[in-house]
Amino acid sequence: MSDGRPEQQLANDILRECNLQPRVAIVLGSGLSGLASEIDTLCSWNFADLKGFAPTTAMGHLGRLILGRLNGVPVVALQGRLHLYEGHDLSTIVFPVRVMRAMGAERLILSNAAGGINPQFRVGDLMLLRSHLNLLFRRIGWGFSNSGIANLGNGRGSMEMSSALGTSVYDKGLLNEADREAHRLQLRVWSGTYAAVIGPNYETRSEYRMLRGWGVDAVGMSTVPEAVVGAGLGMQVLGISVVTNEYRPQLTAAVVGDDVLHAAAQAEPQVLAIVRAVTSLPAS
Repeated sequence: MSDGRPEQQLANDILRECNLQPRVAIVLGSGLSGLASEIDTLCSWNFADLKGFAPTTAMGHLGRLILGRLNGVPVVALQGRLHLYEGHDLSTIVFPVRVMRAMGAERLILSNAAGGINPQFRVGDLMLLRSHLNLLFRRIGWGFSNSGIANLGNGRGSMEMSSALGTSVYDKGLLNEADREAHRLQLRVWSGTYAAVIGPNYETRSEYRMLRGWGVDAVGMSTVPEAVVGAGLGMQVLGISVVTNEYRPQLTAAVVGDDVLHAAAQAEPQVLAIVRAVTSLPAS
């Protein structure tokens, strides 16, 4: 009996068209799409051509799925992602992660551009996610109802998540390897807590102070839904934030989207070094 879930059907279609089962899934966030050029691409598709995917409208998000090899390792990568502020619901946002898992990916590397809340952070620094704060005002699950539709919001699912994921969705082994590689290359890399907010506006001074008071180190508009669903589906998850603007309450200049994309692009080589190291780790 065939699996009737939409993500498995799409995964099967992709693998029939391009016979390469990925071991690692990579999501390239704002300003980081250039990393895809490092992948030896076998096949690629626009989001709009994949059933169940939605086209992305966010700055710096090309909206392509790529299947190929990175350092000889079979990978599937998303050039861009979907966000709540674009009008998508959670089931649409996390559907690509479900598809990549259904294709066989066991490891999930999530990258994003983020605002630095920690006053020690500087533009171009990287932060490895050790925890997160979900300020999207949505409960995130990964199960299915009897009809096969994603079940993303009941209380029972939340309880199942708590017991299944333990204290963190972020894999300690991947974190340690990423940290070792960063120190070997003498990169400015921190670890901390990421807050996901709906956006698309940047934070006010008061919101920055509030987030810092809550123990947040960096803030963005993505990643948390994908991380939770990936971990819930049994994937090893690593999150990497590029600090694209700093916490400077005394400054009056507004944050501009083009500046964020430029800062993220400048940090691409550092992100790539960590992605290569984590991708090349033997399967657990």
